[in-house]
Amino acid sequence: MVVTRTLSKSHGLAGLRVGFAAAHPDVIDLLDRVRDSYNVNRLSQAGGLAALEDAAYTADVVRRVVATRERTREVFDGLGWFTYPSATNFLFTEPRTRDGRTGPEIARGCYEFLLSRKVLVRHFGSHALTAGFLRITVGTDSQMHTLAEALQSWLNHA
Repeated sequence: MVVTRTLSKSHGLAGLRVGFAAAHPDVIDLLDRVRDSYNVNRLSQAGGLAALEDAAYTADVVRRVVATRERTREVFDGLGWFTYPSATNFLFTEPRTRDGRTGPEIARGCYEFLLSRKVLVRHFGSHALTAGFLRITVGTDSQMHTLAEALQSWLNHA
């Protein structure tokens, strides 16, 4: 078993692209044999180590992300959208028009509407189980407010 972790969201290092893997030493040895010798630069390593040492900052970031995620989920609930429970920094939700229509074409239309307004979400339309849903990463409160406004505009036009 290999456990991987990114330091992107919870440690505030998205731009450095830092993470780590924990596993039995034999497994790590195998991974070391195939990895690029320059996979993480010194600045990224220093940032990653500093972030791992600052537990209070990480706890505050996680608290804020969870609070924003839950407020956003409440927005989706208020719209009557089904949203899977989440313990992550994103929500997987099923867009629903004012008249209750859902499905792949509704999700695609919502995705394209948001994209046209430069609100970036993910739509996995190529698989039947995910085609009717959007994956929405939790951003700042301001970004999530912009999302909520754009969704309200989409609902007025859908």
